[in-house]
Amino acid sequence: MEIPARIEQAVGDSVTRHLETELGDRGLLLTAEGLAAAEAEAARRGARLLTSVIDQCYPTSRHESRALAVEFESERAAARLGAALAFGAMTARVLVSGERELAGSVELLCAIFNLGIGLVDGVCDEDAETGGALLELVQRQDLAQAAEAPRGRGWLRATLSPALAADWTVAFTVDVIEAFFETLHAAYPGEAWSRLRRGVGTQLDAALGAERESVIRSAGQRAPERLLECSRLTSVIPFQIIEALACGDGAPTEPSAGTQLGEAVWRIDDLVDLCQDARSGSLNGVLLAATTGAGERDLLAALEHLVGSTDIACAATEAAERLLAGLQLAGAPEDYPRTAFLHFIQRYAGIAPRPMS
Repeated sequence: MEIPARIEQAVGDSVTRHLETELGDRGLLLTAEGLAAAEAEAARRGARLLTSVIDQCYPTSRHESRALAVEFESERAAARLGAALAFGAMTARVLVSGERELAGSVELLCAIFNLGIGLVDGVCDEDAETGGALLELVQRQDLAQAAEAPRGRGWLRATLSPALAADWTVAFTVDVIEAFFETLHAAYPGEAWSRLRRGVGTQLDAALGAERESVIRSAGQRAPERLLECSRLTSVIPFQIIEALACGDGAPTEPSAGTQLGEAVWRIDDLVDLCQDARSGSLNGVLLAATTGAGERDLLAALEHLVGSTDIACAATEAAERLLAGLQLAGAPEDYPRTAFLHFIQRYAGIAPRPMS
């Protein structure tokens, strides 16, 4: 779908303005100095974690005299992978900041998880047919059982069709998923942690199921309410999983810090991607509500409606309130890792740094 430039500009300006106002009013935006420092630390941490993930995905390199050479499409692509890893690690650190130190193995586990879920989402956004095939394949493998009992290397890759195996992004995604389960068993080994692992496997299956419903949906196949819930679950469950992995023992009282952060990121993600999702046909909760809120609207009419309504402002307010609630529930102090986490939110939302007071 083609979106006139004036509408895209108006939507983007409205989203940025309202998010900046609501986040700023709650003290959730960083100054230029704070943003730069957090960004540099995230880049360092992401590069270190990427090295660890490559070693985990391709362990033969540990026993060779020369390091395994892995070539990415570009430096930017490698940086994106590093950023996804760093965000997973920082989310975990925020969620345990009020309780205890995060073990290095658990930080790596949460980083790998966030990278894996991001790669799956990227495949689905790029090509719905390929994404749907990947999701179906992964879900057929009984993830709760994979979490409960270790499996040999290649258990998932061996199930790829020739077409999927030839797609390097899919192949790498599958390797990361295998690495996640291997790291899960290493970080939480044996019978003592079987309940935690199985719970994580069950949650992951639910997240992938919601993603699959959003990818393979067709007109009239699912009610708007169910699609809205799928949109929500694909954002919220990953944060709940990171919370379970980071905290390790006991289910937190709902709404937990992880749930609140997931709700916030769901709304921010949908706001930032309004026009992009309208073009691609991807599921977007804000857009879905706008197309069904007052009779059926087409997507272009829905975007125009959003510019003139209070919907964007309301979603921005809800996002900011949930973000603050999540940070407060986690007991995150007013410094690192909270600033590192907020740096990702601010950069993603495209908000300029706050002026020095």
